[in-house]
Amino acid sequence: MENLHTSILTIKALKIVILIAIVLAVFLIKLASIRSKKRIVYYEDNYATEVEKEKIKKSIEEYTKQLETAQTNEQKAELYCLRSKAYYSLGLHSQAMEDINAAIALCP
Repeated sequence: MENLHTSILTIKALKIVILIAIVLAVFLIKLASIRSKKRIVYYEDNYATEVEKEKIKKSIEEYTKQLETAQTNEQKAELYCLRSKAYYSLGLHSQAMEDINAAIALCP
């Protein structure tokens, strides 16, 4: 009978430990999310200057031309990545995501 009582107490203690672990995991995930959002805000505040934006726009045009003549999927994927970075620098996030997804589709 005493073994049964000890087993029940052990199970209750394990339930408490598991609950504490879950709460701690949720807290750490939320903390990481908050830190990630702060980094995104930091980078969004550091967009390119007007002169740099013009250079970036020319780069986008050049990458687009090169995409038309690229022969391998690796070359196309590289160009999509470069153009995605340029779009991101201009704050054009949806275009940047489209190019990244195209690069991943070509070279998973």
